[in-house]
Amino acid sequence: MFIIFFCCVFFFLFCLLFMFLGDSLSCIECVNATGLSCTGSGVICPEGSVCGSHYTVTESGGSVSVTVSRKCLPENQCRSSGSYSFVNVKIKTATSCCNTNNCNPSLPQWSSRSSEPNGVTCPSCSSPGSVVCYSGETMQCTGNENICFMRSSTIAESQLPSSVRGCGTQNICNAEFKSTSPGLTNVLFFCRNKVSDQRMPKCSPLM
Repeated sequence: MFIIFFCCVFFFLFCLLFMFLGDSLSCIECVNATGLSCTGSGVICPEGSVCGSHYTVTESGGSVSVTVSRKCLPENQCRSSGSYSFVNVKIKTATSCCNTNNCNPSLPQWSSRSSEPNGVTCPSCSSPGSVVCYSGETMQCTGNENICFMRSSTIAESQLPSSVRGCGTQNICNAEFKSTSPGLTNVLFFCRNKVSDQRMPKCSPLM
């Protein structure tokens, strides 16, 4: 009798597990800092997620590098894009999504980038190893990069803080905007409208 009861309980739990997994989306999780694609293992996503690919193109010193990361994403982070510049570095990002098991999102449509000055001037600096970024220098913003920003992050290898300031598009100020940068974690953006605007929020302590 006990064996029959145990088998019934096991079968019931197995059915519940099957039902739960049957409604869950599986997505590939991987990172590649040298190309437009990556492969990895499938993971079960939280409810309300989709499969997302986040692309970051970095132009610095005449060279161009591309980073892609794939993982489960909240749906509101899909189709987010933006660009920002600081100290002779230009970065543009975009996210695309799909919603079937282990699907591979299509490449995003990159918006064209103008080099025409737009009249906005922002502080420009880069401070690896510090949460404070100030050089006294400014840069002329171009195209639709018409807000001043500060990006705080943690250098993954050393766990030291890092910060940069420059010009960016309005998109990077949105809560759903995410940026994947090689070697950086805990990436946060803080924005203001122009160089004379003193409302730049202070950074929260890095985790």
